[in-house]
Amino acid sequence: MGRIERAPAWILKYRDRIENGTITVEEILEEENRVRDKPIKLSTVTRAINALGFHTSGLHLHRDEESETSPSPARSEAATAANEEKKGGGPGWLQKYRERIEKGTITVEEILEEENRIRDKPIKLSTVTRAINAMGFHTSGLRRGAKTAVAEEVEEEERDRIPYWILKYRNRIENGTITAEEILEEENRIRDKPIKLSTLARALNIVGSVRKKEEKEKEKEKLEGEIRTQERADFQSSIGEISEATRKRFEAIKGNWEKDLGRTLHNDYFMNILLALAKLLGYGKTLAVKK
Repeated sequence: MGRIERAPAWILKYRDRIENGTITVEEILEEENRVRDKPIKLSTVTRAINALGFHTSGLHLHRDEESETSPSPARSEAATAANEEKKGGGPGWLQKYRERIEKGTITVEEILEEENRIRDKPIKLSTVTRAINAMGFHTSGLRRGAKTAVAEEVEEEERDRIPYWILKYRNRIENGTITAEEILEEENRIRDKPIKLSTLARALNIVGSVRKKEEKEKEKEKLEGEIRTQERADFQSSIGEISEATRKRFEAIKGNWEKDLGRTLHNDYFMNILLALAKLLGYGKTLAVKK
């Protein structure tokens, strides 16, 4: 029972396929590294599977070498899909950033900002991260600051440290419909070796820490969404009603300026710049590059 307690949360999504023997250690490694900023090692996957209570001796790619003449259709389809994903290089909307991603001249956060300027419904940072991974690149070198990357790694490690057995109580814990003593009593009824209250306390602290961070992230996303909505409203109120196509074009141009200047421009401020340039053009004048 002790092994199950230490199993990281991320391995649970592979549990059914591990039990059925329809996935290998190498395939888990490949799938997991496609959705992570920092890749894990084969030994990490092996330890996680062992923590679930399974042996990995029958879960390696070499087990299929004897049957190469008649490979499993499901396995072949999965391999083909994986290869196509690698060749395809991620979703279509990400392709316009490919060159800058390859050169390392754009960050994940900048892609998020640029993309959300031209979308009706904003996407999340995690969506950009998964898309870049699907393109075949790691995002560890494409972050705005090292502190952000470290913080996310720490948060991911904390999620992985949540004991498997406490997850079945999580909803009741968050809703406040179960006490620590009740969890201890329920858990010890199904265990060969009872756990202590201190073990339960540590598990509850980890769940609570992860929950607080998730709530903070949701509040931050909500606030950013409100700011974007307010900016759109301010922009429309200052110049009257505009079409959706005009708004998207305006925000795309403003985004290019912000990138070149290295700072954010308020909609009204940038509109005044455009009006001033239009006025100069009306007099037959243009701005010259400063030498």
